[in-house]
Amino acid sequence: MANTGVLPFVRGVDFSRNDFSDGRFPQSVRLMSGVQWLKLDRSNLTQVPEELGNLMKLEHLSLTHNGLEKLFGELTELWSLRTLNIRHNKVRSSGIPAQLFHLEDLTTLDLSHNVLKEVPEG
Repeated sequence: MANTGVLPFVRGVDFSRNDFSDGRFPQSVRLMSGVQWLKLDRSNLTQVPEELGNLMKLEHLSLTHNGLEKLFGELTELWSLRTLNIRHNKVRSSGIPAQLFHLEDLTTLDLSHNVLKEVPEG
């Protein structure tokens, strides 16, 4: 088994105000299997990083002030997610997957300050 150090034991990480444009998101995040909260605010993201799909214990995710246009992908697989903050992005109504509304533990979804015209039925 590979030596992963303390990464599996990390419970929260704030990566806000980093430059993760052009796919420069750290792949080591995949190893943070125990992380429960993650902040990626103002990080120049244009899409949801696929590495987030491995964070099965993630409960709170903040992706504010980025350039996200759609939420397809890994977010719909995060069954433990309770809070999702996507405010101040460029998300359109067509960029919200209906599966997002099937996350049973999701109690707070902040989509303010986007370019929504309607909310898709879940």
